[in-house]
Amino acid sequence: MITQDNPVGTGYSFVEDEKLFVKTDDEAATDLTTLLIKLFNRDENLQKSPLYIVAESYGGKFAVTLGLSAFKAIEDKKLKLTLGGENLLIKCTIFSFRSQISLNLISIYGY
Repeated sequence: MITQDNPVGTGYSFVEDEKLFVKTDDEAATDLTTLLIKLFNRDENLQKSPLYIVAESYGGKFAVTLGLSAFKAIEDKKLKLTLGGENLLIKCTIFSFRSQISLNLISIYGY
């Protein structure tokens, strides 16, 4: 199991150069995909284990962005791993009733 504070600047993670802080989810996904490339590409045992992306709260939204970034890196032969599972499970706590309905439909129907 790998846990990661993401994006840099949250939790215990930090940067010495403030220009390295990301401003978008896509930038954060690129950073985390780079970490996955460095971890998985050098370890054949990890490459044999499927990667399951699990998230909660805002991470539920970000998990999709990371999954797409990792999938693209796999297709481009930059990342040597297999994404685990055929479905995406996201646990979200959202205070907007409209958003909650939308996310439940995504979970149930895959839209």
